[in-house]
Amino acid sequence: MSAPSILLLAPALLGHDGVSGVSLTAWRELARATPTRALSLHDISGALSGQGITGEEARGSRARFAARILAQAIVGCPGIVLAMHAHLAPAALPLRTRGARLIVFLHGIEAWTRLRGVRRLALASADLLVANSRHTLRRFHEANPSLVTVPAAICPLGIAAPPPRLRARLAPDDGPAALIVGRLHPDERYKGHDLLLEIWPRVLRCVPDARLIVVGDGEDRPRLQARAGALGVAGRMSFVGRAAPDVLSGLYEDSAFFALPSQGEGFGLVYLEAMAFGRACVGGRGAAEEVIEHERTGLIVDPADRDAVTGALVRLFLDPGLRQRLGDAGRARQQRHFTAAAFGQRLRALLGLEGTAVCAG
Repeated sequence: MSAPSILLLAPALLGHDGVSGVSLTAWRELARATPTRALSLHDISGALSGQGITGEEARGSRARFAARILAQAIVGCPGIVLAMHAHLAPAALPLRTRGARLIVFLHGIEAWTRLRGVRRLALASADLLVANSRHTLRRFHEANPSLVTVPAAICPLGIAAPPPRLRARLAPDDGPAALIVGRLHPDERYKGHDLLLEIWPRVLRCVPDARLIVVGDGEDRPRLQARAGALGVAGRMSFVGRAAPDVLSGLYEDSAFFALPSQGEGFGLVYLEAMAFGRACVGGRGAAEEVIEHERTGLIVDPADRDAVTGALVRLFLDPGLRQRLGDAGRARQQRHFTAAAFGQRLRALLGLEGTAVCAG
C-alpha cells in the first residue's frame, strides 16, 4: 500500500527557534517515507528550495499562506496535513473538509491557554493531536478541558548530530563556566536568566571563579546586561549573542555544565544539545523531568527555590567527577532515545507510515 502524501504547515523551517528546528526535522524524517511538501509562513522566497526542501514560502503573508492552502484543496488534496503549530491549524480546515487527515503538533506555551473561536474549532476537528511531552499535553488539557476527547499522543523530540566545533571560545584559566542558551525576549523570561543573575553573587561566594556564559539575543539583552552590572556580577558573565552552530558546539564543549532552570519549557531541545556534548544539565520541574533523569543525567530543581538552584550549581562546579558521570549518562540517553532518527520513527508511526517504503535519495 502506498503512503499518503503529506502537506506540512510550519511557521518557519529555517528560523533559529525551537519550533523551526522541530519542523525541519519533521519534514526531513517524513520525506524519507512519503512525498512531503512544506508550506512555510515566514521563510523568505527561495529559502526552502535553496536548502533542498520541497515546498514554498508565504513570506510572512497570512493571506498568501491561506491562498496556497485553498489552491491545494482545489488541485489535489494531500492525504495528511501536519500543522506544526496550533495557530496554523485553522488554515488547514479547507483541506480537512476535503478529506485530509489533520494532525496538529503541540509544543508548549502556545497550547497552554484557552483556545477560542476558529482555533478551538480546528483542534476539535483534528484527527490527532501530537504533543512533545506529557507535560505539554497535560497543561493543554487543563486549559482546554472540552478538547480532552480529541485523540492525542506523545512524541518526544530528537536532534541531529551537532556540527564539529569551529574554535575554542572560552579561556579555561578564567574558571569553570555554566552555559545557558535561549532567546532573550520579554515573553521568555520564564527560562531562568533573571534567576541565574539573582543567585550568582551567592554562587561566587562558594565558587569565586565561576562564570556564566549566556548565548542568545533579543530585546531583553540590554536589560539583563544592566542587571548583571547592578548586581556586581558582570565581570563573571559573558553575553555572547547568537552563536552559529559550529561556534555553539565549541561553547558546549568548553562549558562545565548546562543550566536552564526554566518554569515554562514544553520540552527543551537545548537539554538534548547539551547532553549530546556530554554535559550535565540543570533543569526546572515540568517537561525537563521527561528529558533529564534526576541524579542520573542531571539535576532537577524547583525554580522557585533559590537555595535549591544555588546548591545544584555549586555542587556541579565543585565536583568534576559528578559532572563527568552525569554528562556521560546524559550523552548515552540522548543517543538512545532522542536522535532525529528516533523522533522520525515515532512520528511516522503515529501518522501510520511505518512499514511503508522509504523514498530513495
